[in-house]
Amino acid sequence: MYSDILSQIHTKYDSDALLLGLDAVKKAIYSKDGDLFAAVNQNISANLAALLSQKLAANSPDKYIEGLEMELKNMKLIKLGLAFMPTQKTVDSLFEWINTNLGEGFIVDIMVKPEILGGALIDCEGKYFDASLVKLVDEFFKTNSTFINERL
Repeated sequence: MYSDILSQIHTKYDSDALLLGLDAVKKAIYSKDGDLFAAVNQNISANLAALLSQKLAANSPDKYIEGLEMELKNMKLIKLGLAFMPTQKTVDSLFEWINTNLGEGFIVDIMVKPEILGGALIDCEGKYFDASLVKLVDEFFKTNSTFINERL
């Protein structure tokens, strides 16, 4: 019922933006002079507005929005620290990998952390993994400090 919309939500930013837009659409539902479909077009991103309008026309709008909000809030969050701001193509590739390897129902919260130099910091469902370049460099120098000091 919601999968075609949820499949287009890749990041926490996408989810938060949709939830904010849905609040405005709900106000239009309960407003005497509110135009539901104008509210959708004004408050929902263009790539989702037409699809959401179709869903609202085919269902009870308030119940559909309530269910969609619940689904959005129940998506599992993967926190991902990267040394750079990824392009949309990179985000889409990450999301495709996540769907293939972990299943559906995940969104990514991307944080830019240039201090990690490269790689990633991953926090998912209470499990943390440091795959950063700075960790590898630190480990290299700790492991090889005697050898490096002898050569200096």
